[in-house]
Order: sequence, then structure tokens, then C-alpha cells
Amino acid sequence: MNLVRYLFLYLAILTYNNCFGQLPSFHHFDVNNGLPTNEVYNLYQDSNGFLWLGTELGFVRYNGTNFKLINGKGLRGTSVTDIQEDNSGKLWAHNFSGQVLYISNDTTKVFEPWEPYYKKQLIDFSVDRTGRILIVNGHNFIYEFKQKTRLPNILAEESNPKYGIFHLNTDSVFYTDLTDRRIKILTNGRIKTVVCRNKKGELLQTEIKNTVNFTRSYKEKKIIAFQRQPSISDNPKVWLYKGGELIEHPVLELLNELDINPTSILDDDEGNFFIGTFQGCYWFKYSNGIFNLKDLLFEGNAISSIIKSKDGGYWFGSLKNGVFHIPNLSILQFSQKEIPVDPSIIGILSSNRKDKLFISTYKKDLLVWNIQNRRIESVLDSKFNRDAQALKFNPYTNELFIFKTFLGIYSPKLKYKQYDAFNQAYKDFYFASNGIVYVTGSGLTAIYNKPEHLTFLESQYKQDTIFQVKSQGQFSSYNVLIQRCKSVLYDEINKSLWGGFIDGTYVFKDKKQKNIIDPISKKPIIGNALTQLANGWICIGTIEQGIYFADNDSIIGNLTSKNGLYSDRIKKMRVSDKYLWIIAGEAVQRIEIKKKGFDIMSYTIHDGLLSKEINDIEVVNGDVYISTARGLQVFKESFSSKNYYPPSIKVNAIGIENHKQSTSLNYKSNSIAFQIDGAALKSRGSLKFYYRLIGLDSSWNTAIAGQTIRYPNLPWKKNYTFQAKSVHEDGIESVTSSFSFSVNEPWWYSWWWILVCFIGLAGAVYLLVQRIITNNQNKMNLRIKAIQTQEDLRQSQLASLKAQMNPHFMFNALNSIQEFIVLNEKKSANRYMGKFADLMRMILDQSNHETVSLEDELKMIHLYLELEALRFENGFQYNLEVDPDIDTLYTFIPAMIVQPYIENAIKHGLLHKQGKKELTIQFKQTDPNYLLCQIKDNGIGRKKSLEINGLRQKKHTSFATGATQKRLELLNQGRKEQIVVSYTDYDGSNYPESGTEVNLKIPLFNGSTSQTKSNISQT
Repeated sequence: MNLVRYLFLYLAILTYNNCFGQLPSFHHFDVNNGLPTNEVYNLYQDSNGFLWLGTELGFVRYNGTNFKLINGKGLRGTSVTDIQEDNSGKLWAHNFSGQVLYISNDTTKVFEPWEPYYKKQLIDFSVDRTGRILIVNGHNFIYEFKQKTRLPNILAEESNPKYGIFHLNTDSVFYTDLTDRRIKILTNGRIKTVVCRNKKGELLQTEIKNTVNFTRSYKEKKIIAFQRQPSISDNPKVWLYKGGELIEHPVLELLNELDINPTSILDDDEGNFFIGTFQGCYWFKYSNGIFNLKDLLFEGNAISSIIKSKDGGYWFGSLKNGVFHIPNLSILQFSQKEIPVDPSIIGILSSNRKDKLFISTYKKDLLVWNIQNRRIESVLDSKFNRDAQALKFNPYTNELFIFKTFLGIYSPKLKYKQYDAFNQAYKDFYFASNGIVYVTGSGLTAIYNKPEHLTFLESQYKQDTIFQVKSQGQFSSYNVLIQRCKSVLYDEINKSLWGGFIDGTYVFKDKKQKNIIDPISKKPIIGNALTQLANGWICIGTIEQGIYFADNDSIIGNLTSKNGLYSDRIKKMRVSDKYLWIIAGEAVQRIEIKKKGFDIMSYTIHDGLLSKEINDIEVVNGDVYISTARGLQVFKESFSSKNYYPPSIKVNAIGIENHKQSTSLNYKSNSIAFQIDGAALKSRGSLKFYYRLIGLDSSWNTAIAGQTIRYPNLPWKKNYTFQAKSVHEDGIESVTSSFSFSVNEPWWYSWWWILVCFIGLAGAVYLLVQRIITNNQNKMNLRIKAIQTQEDLRQSQLASLKAQMNPHFMFNALNSIQEFIVLNEKKSANRYMGKFADLMRMILDQSNHETVSLEDELKMIHLYLELEALRFENGFQYNLEVDPDIDTLYTFIPAMIVQPYIENAIKHGLLHKQGKKELTIQFKQTDPNYLLCQIKDNGIGRKKSLEINGLRQKKHTSFATGATQKRLELLNQGRKEQIVVSYTDYDGSNYPESGTEVNLKIPLFNGSTSQTKSNISQT
């Protein structure tokens, strides 16, 4: 068994040595570049994108530009660890002195409700997603606090020491019980031991000798538990929580064989598994169903915390050496184990486009890197301690050309030969397929070694004889143009020679020279780099004009910083099978030419480049090699560096509380200031801020992080909205943050002062025109008096009629009472008298009112009908109905407008009818401005009634009928909405029974119909 163990360890070490070397590129933050302290315990990214560090000095916030230490008062210790965020966005942590801390207004505060319970012990705590805080300190219960309460709720009363508390969800909590040496889970007050199994599913009798920490994977797909700092005799312990049990993690076998114990863990849910230890961070990669050891990162550093930020970067906190940041895992850097020279002396690159990369240095060493074996194959002597001016591999002869002080050529067997005659500070080489080598420097020159080469050169170009043609050994030179030249390209398709000179780009062909100019600006194109695409287009990289594209010798397009380039200054260009690669300013860019434009990808220090100073670029077999001032790097051509995660923006209105709410300013304090901040961790200081004040200026202005933007003496009586946004290195914008406010006008602009002034002015005007107004008023008064006299006459007539109608109604009622007395029906007479008295009282109450509510009118009608029913005994039935949508209390009609028509129906229609006598009175509202009253009887009808009355009183007209008609005429006089009466006669032919229906359409004088009343009915 031991033999197998040692064999596995030996193989692991071999794998370690083979795979380590090219490490992901990283940035290092320590006290030398802004970090307040190198001792970091914990890392956390909040919901706003800011990175928080728990350090020995306290909370530290990082926004991608600078670090800020957050201080507080009342602390027993400055160290902060275990940062967590509650559901409201508040950050929590604890120190090593047993205090629970939180951040409020950029200040560290102590959670006071916990203070009476800490008992001078270290604590563990957890904040769940509802804002609850759970705390243990080893010798106490599990305490639950809600943030606004002062007293704790005890969730678990067993007194065993508890550590490593962790919320599984809002109901369940993990913790480590060091008395029972088990991991337990508390769910709704019940405690249960969590079962541990190996990967085969076998039950493990695992003893827990130290705290077990729980963590969630980056996308929270998995929960991982690990034992930190186990005893010397104990093996590493890492579990996955599945189905209510802890299952040994598949990586555990590797940890046992390598004998490493975790201090921190990150599973990024993409196959990368990082384990921090006191010796560095081990990077494991899940592939083909197993974990493999990929690299040891930050060797020799104690890694205390690992997180993955929302922009895809990886952050590693260390106990003694600050923080390490890997923007991504795809851009790798060569270590000095692989490239055994100082990284800062690496210069320009070339390759044979197959298996060898040639790396120049600022010393004599010229390195040959074997791409397949990933090692230095040989170190060549370049003879001179200086940087190479030009380095290029000739694919036709398999020779490597280099220029330092003189031209040197390495044979296919890498034997060096120096040509002292060729010393014109060459900057570029181009190898034509016919064997001619074109070089640039103090001029554009062709080097040849065959007679037919000279014949071809003489036929194509006029020889510039300013300098003597040089020869050495088998090579001779032919000067095409003696003028400082930086780049050269021979177009094999069109048989033309291109040169980038200090005064423009020239094309040479058929002994003619053509100057290439910008077709729009008509300015010369200063070519700094030349290359040709597979489709035949010539690419001209310029000093400050971007990239021009030419077909044959005609410009067909221009790509600049306005449409995608990082910079208009192009340093180098390379062409691969699919892309054009360029060095533009501080970036490497990948350009894919499509039918509808360009697809451009940028790679900068934000993505993992070691330096802003980029020396050279070479593309071999799908790998991109970058030479920078800090070393050599490599990444795949297909790697996308685009950061789609938006930055954050934070705006503080200085001196205004609750700045997220709108506010108003006094006219004396019509100045305001704002501070802008935001987070974009990958930007490393390149996050751009924009702001504007709508109401003053709608254009966007630029700002920097932490800048105070002041607006003094703002105009009064205006509403303003301050807006700010941020844009990170890939052009993605944050949401726009807004703050609205207004500036109140001075008191002399206020409405009341304007009103006072207006009243004073109006008074003065009034006094001036008073005489005219008085004269006009007198005339108007005379006219009004005449109208009023007519109205008084009308009202007098109405009152007179009403006074006549009331006694008439009383007379009819008294006749009925007399009839009861004559018939000696005392009870009926008494009942009749009581109701008659109530009716008279109601009539007297309404006698002074022109209109009455429908409610009162219904009461009076109801009493009247009761009196008539008593007189008729059981031979008379009536039904009084009111539409439930009519509000009878607030509906007003003329007094006693309905009763006369009811009286006529009884006396003239029902009195002479034999048998059952029925009367129906209905109030409806079919029009919002009118009330409809329908009075329907089953009497003998108006025709027979007239015949009977004609026999009895030939010369007498009914007083009630005549008075009612006269009253209607007076009520309708001068009114737009008039009372309308219509009759319908039933003689048995058009209706089953005879009778009369009266429809009385009454305009509403006042009131509404919003309330509902019940029907009033009686038989």
C-alpha cells in the first residue's frame, strides 16, 4: 500500500514539474501599490460590484481603482474577517475580539445587541437571506438576532462547543460540534448529525478535530465543506453536500497524495477547483470525469480566501503578501523556469510558423522555444548586448534574419554568420517568393544573391544611387529609394512593392512610384506596418491614422479609434488564417473582417497583459504570443476577452441626507455638490465616468472616481436632475443613477407676494374706473329689479295656488273621515284621524319650501295612500316603487307635484270601478337630469270618468286638475328643462285591463343618485 502511495506521489510530482510553468497572468496588490496592509483574511464582492477585504486593519473597499480603509469606533480589535451581506445590501463581519460588525455610511459599527453575550470568546456567525443573524462563540448556545431586536432568540440549548456556523437555507444551519466530533445540522429546533460517506457510498466514522467550513460554489450549484488546519496526524477533509449527506469530494485523493490541507476553496462551476494552502494555491481542472492537477499558483504564499468576481476574474487573499488578481485563466505568462532570463529584457519575436518561437533579448541571448515540448531548445549567441531591431524567419530558406548592429543570418542548423557590410539599421524584412529579401532602414533596399534577381530589380525599379550598393559574400544590395523607411511588403499577386516611409506610403511597379493618399483628407498615409490578407488586401498600419485597407493600390477603407481601434497608432501587424492581429497603443487587438464590417476584440492589462508596453506579437498554430516589458505571454486565438458585466455607479449628494430621495434647496443655498464613485474591478483605473445636470445642460461631461462636482449659484425656480453613469474598458455602461432636486425662488418671487402686488395694482385700477362701474351698475340694478319683480309675481302665483291646493286636499280627507263617522266606524275614524294629523303636520312643514326631497315626498304620498286605503277598506291595493339607484335623500322635486295626479287616479279612475282596485306608482331615472314618475291605475279610464262626471257636474271643472295645470305652467316658465306630463289610456283592446297611465317627467333641481334605497311597497 505504501509503495502504491509513493508511486502515485512520484507521478504527481512528475506531472507537477511538467505542467507547471505557464501560469495565468496576474496582478499583485500590496502596500506598495495602495493596499493598506498585506495581511488579508477574507474577500467578498458585494451586490454593487465593490470588492471588500477583511484585513488586520479592518474593512477595506476596492472599486477597481483604489483601496479605501473603513474605520470605526468602539472596536476591541481592528482585524475583520468572514464578510457577509444581508438581503438589504448591508455588509457584516466579525473581529477576533468577539464583536459583530457592520458597515453604515462608510463607517464600521458594532452590533450592540450581541455585546452582553460574547463572553470574551471567538465567534462564528452567519447572516441568512432574510436578514437574520446567527452567532455562536464556542461555549454558548446558538443565538438568533433580528437586526431591530435587542434580545436574542436561543435556537439550540445544548452546551457543546460549536463552530463553523453556516446557513443551508432559512430553516437549516450547519455547525461543528467539537465535543461529539461531528458535523450537525439544526432545523426548526431539532439537531441531527450529518452522515459522512466516501465516494463509494460507504459510511465513514469521521472524527472532526477542528472547525469545518462550508462554502457555496460560484454559481451556488454546490455546497462544499472542508476542514481547515487539521491536526498533524489527520488527513485532509473535503466533502460535497448531497441529499442531506456529506460525500467525500473527488479531489480528495489528490490532496491526500500531495499531502496538502486546505485553508480556502473555490469551485467556479466551470471545472476549475482552487484549493488555497499555506504553500500557495493548487489549481485543479475537471476533465473527462476526473480532476487533474493543473498548476501551483502563488507558490510560497498562504492563501486565506479565494473568490470569483462577477466579471469573471479570480481574487486570492494572502496572509502576508496582499491580494493576487487573475483577470482570466486564458492568458498565460512564462515563468523563469521556462524562459530562464529576466522577463523585462525580452524583445521582439519571430517563428517558423510550425514548432519554433524565436525570442530576442536585450542581451546576447537569442532563445529558441520548442512549442511542442514547451521548453527552451537552444540559446543562441547574437554577438551584441543590445535589443534586436529586426527579427524574421525566412520560410523559403529556413534561415533566421536578425539585425542588432549588423545583419546576421542563422542557417537552418542555427549557425550564425554576420554581414558587416549591411549596417543600415534595418527595421523590417520581407522575403519574396523569388528569393529577393526586401529590407527597410535608412532606405528601402533589396538584397539578392542571383543574377536573375538583379535583372528583375532593374526591370521594376529605378535604382537610387545616393548610397553605394553594398556586397558581401554571396549577397548584394539594390537601393530602391534612399529615404527613412519603417516597413516593407511585396504584393505577390499584383507584383508591386510597398514601402512605409516617414513622408508617406509608396508603391513601386514598372519603374513607377505612386504615393498612396487618404481619399477624403487628401493627406499622405504614413505607414508604420504593412501586411497582406488572404483575400489580397493590403493593410497599412499608420502612426496616427489607424489602419487603411487597399485593393491593388486603391484605398477601400479606413479603420480608426472612432470605429473600434483602441488607438490610431499601430505598432505591429500580423496575419493568421482568420484574423488580423495588431498592436494598437497599449492593446493587442484581433480583427475579423466580415461582410458588414469588423469584429474587433481587445486585449489589455485589464484582461491579463503584464504591461501597457507591448513589444511584439506572433501567431503560431492558433496560439498568440505577446512580448511585453514584463515578460512573455500566450493565449489562444479564439479566446474572447469581452467583459459583459456592467460596472456600478454610486452618487452621493454632499450634505444632503437620504440623497436617493428628491429634495429642494433654499434660494440662499442654491449650490450643490455631488461625489461620483463606481466599481469595475477589471478596469484597474480605466473606468470612465460621465455626468450631466438636466435643467442646466443636457450634454455629458467626463469625471474621475471620487471627484466632487460642484454647481454654484443655480438659477431659481427650476427643477434639476443630476445623472451619472460609468463605462468600463469594453464599453459596457452602468445603469444611470439619478438625483432630482429643485431650487426654490426668493420670497419676492412667491405667489403670495405677487398676489399682494396684484391686489394693490387692482385696487388702484378699481379706484380709477369706479365712477364708470357705478354708472353701469345702476343701470344693471334697474334691469335686475324689473326681472326680480316678475319672478316675485310668479312665486306669488305659485304660493297662491299651493295655498289653495292644500285646503282642497284637506277637504277631500275630511270628507273621508266624515264618512267613517256617519257609518259609526269609530276605530276607523280614529285611525284615519291619526294618519290625517301626521299628514297635515308634514304638509305644514313643507309649506314654506319650493322644493322637497324625494324622501319627504314619498313619506307624504305613503301617508296619503294609507288614508285612502282605510277609506276603501280592503278593496284598494297600491304599490309604491323607487328605483334602487335613486338617492331619495338628495333628489329634490317641487312640493306636492305628484299627489294631485295620484288623487285623480283614485277619485276618477278607481272610485267607480267594481272589484279589485289597483294603483302602481313607480319612480325611475332613465336620464341623469330627469326623474320619471309613472302612475298607473286599473280604473274605468279617463273617457268613462268624463262621462260620469259630465252627468254629475256639467258645469264644474275639477279644481285639482285646473290648479295643477296652472302650477305646471308657472314652474316651467323661463326654464330650459321643463316638467312634462303625458297620458296613456287602456280600454281593454291594447291592454288586458282598462285604466290610465300618467308619466310625469320632472327635472332634478339638486342632488345625486349615488346611494341605493330599498323599495317601499305595501298592499
